[in-house]
Amino acid sequence: MDSLQRVLAINGKLYFSVPVGRERVDFNAHRVFSPRTILARFSQLQLESFSYVSDDGSLHKNTAPLALPTSEMACGLFEFMKVAN
Repeated sequence: MDSLQRVLAINGKLYFSVPVGRERVDFNAHRVFSPRTILARFSQLQLESFSYVSDDGSLHKNTAPLALPTSEMACGLFEFMKVAN
């Protein structure tokens, strides 16, 4: 994650998709992240939008990542942009 934000050009966009929900490691390999962790790890980027596919398969567009309802393994869709400091 550090490398992605480091090499992204100014005004460049990063589309990042990851399982989100109760943070944990399943089966010793599959990581599920809290949206708060993703926002913290990409702190050098500006969040442009967040959408997710819930556990039941429904798409929820342009929502607040920290308002994600309790999920086991939703699919988080983050759009970040690198702005000039």
